[in-house]
Amino acid sequence: MALRPRSLFWSLTGSIVGVLILTSLLQILIVFVVVEPIVRSRQATRAEELIATVAPELEVALADGFPGRLPPVLARYQRLAEGMILVFEPLDGPPIGPGPPGRRPRRGEGGRGERRVPLEELPVLARQDVEVDGVVAGQLVVHRSRPGLAFSQWL
Repeated sequence: MALRPRSLFWSLTGSIVGVLILTSLLQILIVFVVVEPIVRSRQATRAEELIATVAPELEVALADGFPGRLPPVLARYQRLAEGMILVFEPLDGPPIGPGPPGRRPRRGEGGRGERRVPLEELPVLARQDVEVDGVVAGQLVVHRSRPGLAFSQWL
């Protein structure tokens, strides 16, 4: 009995699947080695620029003696802070976020199925002391709005 020639179908299918797996692994490696550090550095730069813009207005609001003006100032700049949360942490009280006074900003508020992450667990991108008449009144802190990888905000 004569042997039939073997089909190349399984050989070609196996090689194509192997190439797909290797390219997927290469993409994952590139994301972690190249994209993640770039996104982190850009976020840190944006956070520092944001702090440099917001801090003088907070100093003016605190110097006027109206701490109730802080949330509207933070809310105005929060719109520009994509992927970040602005918080003022006074030396003698709870953190003040862009919402109503005394409210701690949390990720995923109102969203179904999302775990709420406490502010303390969110990574800090930048912080700066806010001074009033040469005395430190607190710190302006910029947190990343999600824990974990920096590029995950676009997923």
